[in-house]
Amino acid sequence: MLNEGLGVESGEELFANIAENGGNNFNQTDFNGGYNANRGDVGALDLRNIGTGNTLTLLNGRRLVNSPGYQTELIGGDYVPTTSVNSNLIPVTGIDRLEILRDGASAIYGADAVAGVVNTVLKKDFEGTTVRLRTNWYDSFAANDNKASIQWGKDFANGTNVSVYFDHYDRGRIKATEDPKWANGDLRRYLPSPDEGGLGEFNDTTWRNQSASSPWGQFYEGSNIFSIYRADDSNCLSNSSSNLYNIAGQDHMCLYDSSSIRADNRVNYGETMDKRGKLTRDNVMIFINKELASGTESYAEIGIYMSEANRTLYPGNC
Repeated sequence: MLNEGLGVESGEELFANIAENGGNNFNQTDFNGGYNANRGDVGALDLRNIGTGNTLTLLNGRRLVNSPGYQTELIGGDYVPTTSVNSNLIPVTGIDRLEILRDGASAIYGADAVAGVVNTVLKKDFEGTTVRLRTNWYDSFAANDNKASIQWGKDFANGTNVSVYFDHYDRGRIKATEDPKWANGDLRRYLPSPDEGGLGEFNDTTWRNQSASSPWGQFYEGSNIFSIYRADDSNCLSNSSSNLYNIAGQDHMCLYDSSSIRADNRVNYGETMDKRGKLTRDNVMIFINKELASGTESYAEIGIYMSEANRTLYPGNC
């Protein structure tokens, strides 16, 4: 009943409710130009914040396959490469209970169980059909989150039970422009004025999160930095001939000397990026078990996980 009680949408969200679990540093981050920025629908477990690669993830007592990716994490004062099971491949609809071994168990399971073990136990001998539909929407954002879950199970004459658990999740996109705090990277206007005992509107640049990099491309020649802008940009319409360079044969762009970027020339990435990207996910788990004449129970599992994530991040310079 974990899914019903907590109303979670994914394995990552479910495990985030575990008090012993630390932060998920293996997922997609907002401002990271490396592999993490394109990771998409990936969750991870990190018991007691000892390290993502030090938590062993099991399904019905057996190891799950690690996600085909890695990252370096600061563990014990040094950066080490870590891998992790994608916790989102676990269908939360079919979970019966979670078993957590909080103490280190490397002597039993190996080095990847230094922080502990999390075992997900699926429902067995389920019989019948259950369909659940759920939708969420937001007052301030043009996004909907929809989820459909189906549980089906049947007992056969030979003592075999077949249970099928299916989750479909559709998460809407949220653009940074939908919230004024995200859309504008220069937050100095929220500071108190000097008359109110503050630092003033333009003095404290730590509240200015805009970038000096052009979204259209940036090139270096010695100590000079040139950025490409569209023809209708204010930089291209500048009357100064010392910092404006037209490109021969190109009517829709210009080069601008941005070696000394002024505050009003900085790029606001909130105008183009997504705060949360579009995501669709399908989880299917087929659980087959049969009790033999000797009293031994045999079982098999077939799991299918498919996910597609699409998110517009900030542009990079070249």
